[in-house]
Amino acid sequence: MSSKLSVQGSGSQDPLYDALTREHRAIDEGLQATLGSIEQGAPDYEPLRRALEVLRRHLYIEEAMLFPPLQTGGMAAAILVMLREHGRFWNLMNELDAETTAKQAAEVGKNAKFLLELLERHNTKEEPVLYEQLAEQLPAAVREEIMAFLPEGVTPDGWSCERAGAESR
Repeated sequence: MSSKLSVQGSGSQDPLYDALTREHRAIDEGLQATLGSIEQGAPDYEPLRRALEVLRRHLYIEEAMLFPPLQTGGMAAAILVMLREHGRFWNLMNELDAETTAKQAAEVGKNAKFLLELLERHNTKEEPVLYEQLAEQLPAAVREEIMAFLPEGVTPDGWSCERAGAESR
């Protein structure tokens, strides 16, 4: 499975903002594609699997690279909220992995829809609150590290988000 996405600018003044928000949209599209296939009676879990792979990598980028310098820049409270929500996503992604393996279309549909709703609420906070601060608060070296990682980077084996298992659905 490939989770590569283009990181060329798409209208904002900040290519990193654009790349991260594009990943949000790609994840949503994968969830929606699987939901559509379930509704049509021919479940296709591959778009969901790709979306979850991109989401795990996206959470890694945020928690391992993006959040630490922003946290020291006065964004600690906002980041704490994001981390809690990441924990909820992680737990739900684990459930979805098990359900797709067992081909439980009804459960996959229910949980994929729930994850999509959680992500929508999350992204409407993250993009205007945190991502808007990237140009001003993110050190150039971190920005370059993330931009270099985006096209080919892979989540390290065994990595899980900070709040995995700690947050309830």
